[in-house]
Amino acid sequence: MLALYRKTISFIKNKFFNKKYELYYNKKDVVWKGVSLQKFSYPSNEFIENCSEEEKQKLQLRISEVETISGYYDYFPTKISDGDWSLLLECTSVKQTLDQIKFIRKKEILKNKDKEKKKVEKSDKMTDDENSALLPKNTLFLSNDIKKQRPQFAAKNYATSLLLNDTPKVVVDCRYIPQLSIRAQNLTMCQLQYIISDNRDRRVPWPICLANFDESLSNKKLMNHLALMDTKNALEERTSKNYTELYDPSKIVYLSPDGEEELDRIEGDEVFVIGGIVDRVVEHNIPRQASLEAAMKDNVKCVKLPLDRYVKWKSGTKYLTLTAVVKILQDVYDSNNDWNYSLRKHIPVRNVRDPSQKINKGKELHSSIREYDRKVLNAVQEKLKSNNLYTQEQRQSC
Repeated sequence: MLALYRKTISFIKNKFFNKKYELYYNKKDVVWKGVSLQKFSYPSNEFIENCSEEEKQKLQLRISEVETISGYYDYFPTKISDGDWSLLLECTSVKQTLDQIKFIRKKEILKNKDKEKKKVEKSDKMTDDENSALLPKNTLFLSNDIKKQRPQFAAKNYATSLLLNDTPKVVVDCRYIPQLSIRAQNLTMCQLQYIISDNRDRRVPWPICLANFDESLSNKKLMNHLALMDTKNALEERTSKNYTELYDPSKIVYLSPDGEEELDRIEGDEVFVIGGIVDRVVEHNIPRQASLEAAMKDNVKCVKLPLDRYVKWKSGTKYLTLTAVVKILQDVYDSNNDWNYSLRKHIPVRNVRDPSQKINKGKELHSSIREYDRKVLNAVQEKLKSNNLYTQEQRQSC
């Protein structure tokens, strides 16, 4: 009953939120209100000292951009850390800086939501503790010990699975990660983290390898996403070698939405390679058919998931997240090649719903936000140019 009540409240809040913010963004004017970047959000002295002379010049430019954005933009983070500045330092245009600011703010909101969720869980736990007060003390101690040892259990399960179970292997081809924009790198790293975490939670985990991984990635914030692989219990492999050096080429199957053949069955001895690329943003430095080109270059088999055969795709592009692809493969294997079940389970509803069935309010809200962001971007660029902060070359990169 309590869960149903919370879902109802959440539904009402979301509906009110959409209506409220649609009206807000439709009527919102972009007005300069002064720099609102707080002193504690500037790069620390230690961060600046560790920058090269070239990086210091770039940093000064990024600071000017962020200060100007803070004067126009309401969707601005309350705190920007040195790790965030290291990502901002990699931006090459005002638009990228604005996108990164939005990403930082979004993380803040999600973190706050997570805190609220933990408060609710703590409240529920207190109720459970009251109910469990009648249990023998040994039972309570055993429960706490199990929670503490859960990571060790997961690692042991992973190691045992590698030794005893003959499952397919998953390789993420990371060759394109250094060429991605900062935003796309963040999204890709987040998805890799989810893949590793979800795989460890499986009863029978699959071996996972990150191949063609550039260990010289100097961005600490980026590498933090893979901290899960740097623990003493980590067994996933991360290497700069190409997957063709690690596995039998005859067993390698590169998955690409541009492949001509469809994947029909999963036998169990395959090495599935997935390109470490996300489709959420357009990447100008990445070929449109990057995964197909990589497979052809390495002379390995290239196939696509049988989406056309089992799914009536009604809207959106036929590109899936890295996490969705891995889960589909694992479910197909576990269900003895039941593609219909696995694809229906993991294909987003928005892709199988007719555009006429979709709620227009959500579209209108996002359209209003995009228009507002466009106005902010134009205002920021104009103010920076009026302050003579850009050279001709930098203006062109805007």
